[in-house]
Amino acid sequence: MRVLISAYACEPEKGSEGGVGWNWSVQIAKYHQVTVITRENNKIPIEEYLSKNSLVNINFIYYDIPNFLKFFKKGNKGIYLYYLLWQIGIYFRLKSEIVIYKFDIIHHLTFGTFWLPSFLILLKIPFIWGPVGGGELLPKGFFRFLSLRGKINEVARLVLHILSSLNPLIYVLARKSKVILAATKETKLILTRYGAKNVIVEPQLGTSELELIRLSSYKSNSDEKFRFISIGRLIPWKGFQLGIYAFSSIAKNNKDAEYLIISDGPEKKQLMKIVQKLGLEKQIIFLGRLPTLNDVYSYLGKADILVHPAMHEAFGNVVLEALSIGKPVICLDIGGPALQVNSQNGFKIPVSDPDKVIPLLSSAMLKCIIDRKYVDQLSFEAIKQVKNKFSWDNKIPLINKIYAEQS
Repeated sequence: MRVLISAYACEPEKGSEGGVGWNWSVQIAKYHQVTVITRENNKIPIEEYLSKNSLVNINFIYYDIPNFLKFFKKGNKGIYLYYLLWQIGIYFRLKSEIVIYKFDIIHHLTFGTFWLPSFLILLKIPFIWGPVGGGELLPKGFFRFLSLRGKINEVARLVLHILSSLNPLIYVLARKSKVILAATKETKLILTRYGAKNVIVEPQLGTSELELIRLSSYKSNSDEKFRFISIGRLIPWKGFQLGIYAFSSIAKNNKDAEYLIISDGPEKKQLMKIVQKLGLEKQIIFLGRLPTLNDVYSYLGKADILVHPAMHEAFGNVVLEALSIGKPVICLDIGGPALQVNSQNGFKIPVSDPDKVIPLLSSAMLKCIIDRKYVDQLSFEAIKQVKNKFSWDNKIPLINKIYAEQS
């Protein structure tokens, strides 16, 4: 089929949104004739990749808004307004050429957030939306775990959710999309409230056989120390403060246990103050931002458990990477990570009672330290489940079925 993919973020060999736009597009192109419309600034990395790698059935349209409309965008500031203007721009660009292309399907991939609309649904071609997330909110009672910065950010996020309910285009997207792929259960619930009839929960992430082999090669044997590790931007909702407090409950009786924290961010000073107050500077180690992904994977491969207590998250790329390396994961039972982790490959901590979250995190950590054979079982199952559940070979048949139903 002739498929138009809208992917504002689309870049080879990247994570997050750029990786979602690129990987889904390339995989779909194995079975369909794909045209991707994306930002002009993605052209250089895409063309460089295509000059070294042969891809069939895929071509790219690069579009950007006029320069005089870019004055407000500096880095990530103004990005949402910029994105909306870009969406309006591609609508008018394609509206004048849609007869030439004769697309059978329009599939919107990125941004993959339900409250950021796509105007392409107005082109009256069967429209597939997603996977989209963004429906995940801070669990009730978790506000107290946040710094002042975190509380302000969460209030702003809640306001965006409320404003989305006033946006008529979101209702049009929910009701007129032929199929919506929701990245999380929480997003499906919200879209259903907006009138969506056909919503399928499908995580945004996937992996190839080659990528699984590459990542699993980073796994190495642990030494006498038992290492927990957290990886991600040090921002409030990532929940690293929960991991630190949970580790503090078991650290003094387990001097050989370490907790490594990789990356940087605005919460670093606050987190370091907590560690100093707890007197755990020798066991909780901030490694900062590492030079390359290979360095990150090397540390992850030497650790025993990934601790990822994000309070809301649609993706959780690092969770899939950890499982692919063969590292069990401790996470909260919410959002994208909760779709990847189960009792066979890690621990999902319930969020219904905030008073129990830190004790339950501590309990999971302690169980891992005490029973290394159990950790080995979780590790074996982690790689097995990634191959069975998150392989692109298992994802694309669903897309082919959805597309076929629209013909």
